[in-house]
Amino acid sequence: MARKSLSDLLKQEVKAQSQPELDAGISPDLEPTPEASVPEPTADLAELQAQLNSIKAALQAEKSQGQKLKEQLQQEKKAQEKVKQLEQSLKQEQARVKELQNEVQLVEKLQTELKEEKNLVGKLYSKIQDLEEDLAPQVSAALTTLSRAMPVRYVAPKQPPTNLSDEDIGWFD
Repeated sequence: MARKSLSDLLKQEVKAQSQPELDAGISPDLEPTPEASVPEPTADLAELQAQLNSIKAALQAEKSQGQKLKEQLQQEKKAQEKVKQLEQSLKQEQARVKELQNEVQLVEKLQTELKEEKNLVGKLYSKIQDLEEDLAPQVSAALTTLSRAMPVRYVAPKQPPTNLSDEDIGWFD
């Protein structure tokens, strides 16, 4: 396909623009003069260049807006990941708090049991002291009567002497 020059392209553009005018009511008998139908190429070129520049600017604006949206999306993803991490950490901490509350309840229960046991030990100790005080005179009286009944030193009774013969011992000559 052969390359068309810029002027040929401009002429085609002008024909395409003038075609709707013909369809809109300009009679085909009247042919425009070549000078009137061909606008000045530099004016159209400048207009096309201006349109191209405005399109480029619009595309650049769209591109920059797309970049901003992409960055915002990445930030939102990071924020969502951080929220998930914080939620997981919160669940772990809540579980730990629950464990600690259970331990505190157990410690409180053990403390109350310890207080009850101390009270019982105190009561038992006071009863033991009361009983010792009640039994002290009886024990001292029993000890005094026992010491009189028994001699201070026990002496075994004398045994008769025994003579053993050789036969009794088992010696044979």
